[in-house]
Amino acid sequence: MATDSAQEDEMKIDPSRAADLAANLAHTLQKIKAANPTSRPIRLVAVSKLKPASDILSLVSPPPSSRQPSNPRCQSSPHPPSSTSSSSSSFPLHLHFGENYTQELTHKAALLPRSIKWHFIGALQTNKCRPLAESVPNLWAVESVDSAKKADALERGRAHLSERLRCEQGQEDGRQGKGSSEEGAGGQAEAGVQGDADPKTEEENSGAGREGHEGEGHSKLRVSVQINTSSEPSKSGVAPGDPAVSLVQHIVSRCPHLYVQGVMTIGAIARSAAAGQGERNEDFVTLKRERD
Repeated sequence: MATDSAQEDEMKIDPSRAADLAANLAHTLQKIKAANPTSRPIRLVAVSKLKPASDILSLVSPPPSSRQPSNPRCQSSPHPPSSTSSSSSSFPLHLHFGENYTQELTHKAALLPRSIKWHFIGALQTNKCRPLAESVPNLWAVESVDSAKKADALERGRAHLSERLRCEQGQEDGRQGKGSSEEGAGGQAEAGVQGDADPKTEEENSGAGREGHEGEGHSKLRVSVQINTSSEPSKSGVAPGDPAVSLVQHIVSRCPHLYVQGVMTIGAIARSAAAGQGERNEDFVTLKRERD
């Protein structure tokens, strides 16, 4: 009972806080739009580490007082271009959230809606890869893969999750079939209706993690290969050149449940400070070269 009460408190949305978060999100999206003259799609990942689950929930599900919005800031806030509705009061306002710590991500994922698309963006220990990949169906991406061992552990976790979901789906289909047969014995008129699976329900039963790389049955877990473009000993990442290419090839050929979505780096802050306005940062030049 105490645990349930603590979870209820953790999920309690403060309408005033929700309005501030919605306004901040709208402001950030405006700045992204202004800096993107080509109108190419840009995905904003809201980093929610060390923030309460209620903050995330307030952008995914409307707080009670905003179901019919009365706050001017919420009413006037422009909606993200990727939204399915042009109404600024429609929800969800945002679905992509990033976490740095596996325990925190796992905890929040268990509390919050499956519609959220979680990104793991922190340094990931090899022994945490499999538990993370198999316990969070709606883990959308891991953006810090820098070794074949980590990729293999993520692959094992995702393969186990995929098998578990298939078993659960089979059991659910069996229960639905049994129910249809039992009701059919009493009257054939209802048997056909009960036996027909609702495609939407079937997709929901398989877990939100089903929405993955398009064209695949169960989702592939997206991964970004982290490259240490600055060659700093303190930074994680595979070395540029052959090591990076080998890692990508390993994932593509040996990890069927993973999908390489791209490369990433955490550049040297000194290089960023040294680059003048309009000058190119050497780390990002290297990253682009590696990608190409």
